[in-house]
Amino acid sequence: MEKSHLRLQEDGCTMARTPEEAITSHIMAIGDRQEIKLAETIHLPFQHYHPNAERVFQWNRPEEVPEYMQMPDPSWAGTYCELDALEPIFASDTKIAYKIEVTRFHADGSVMQTFEAIYTVLKKDGDWRVVQRNPINIFPAVRKNSISRDHDGNEAPLH
Repeated sequence: MEKSHLRLQEDGCTMARTPEEAITSHIMAIGDRQEIKLAETIHLPFQHYHPNAERVFQWNRPEEVPEYMQMPDPSWAGTYCELDALEPIFASDTKIAYKIEVTRFHADGSVMQTFEAIYTVLKKDGDWRVVQRNPINIFPAVRKNSISRDHDGNEAPLH
């Protein structure tokens, strides 16, 4: 999705018309290409649950949100993400939880990792944005669910 698919607000920020646009723009923002500012894809407070559950990141105020996603180390420079699958789990008129599948690519286009996550989006003042990101499974250098894991974390064949 290009930025032009989002509505421009009076303050110059983008605004997602649909929950799917909110997810797609956030997926673009978590890469290192700096195509969309991170703050333009979330409502506050925003929570990110670390995949191994050691930490929860929560941003409550605009000044806490970095302009662009901060990459964890130099090997992530130039990485970008693409949404592979999006499935609503629970929904109301103003909040939807999705199971998503994403591939993160190295700058050269080779697959770095895939991940499964639960994302929650919220409609506030007519604007859909992500309020919670919860990665569940991260698989190195695998594209589109080549493997699966059971509830104990063991590899299992796909059905």
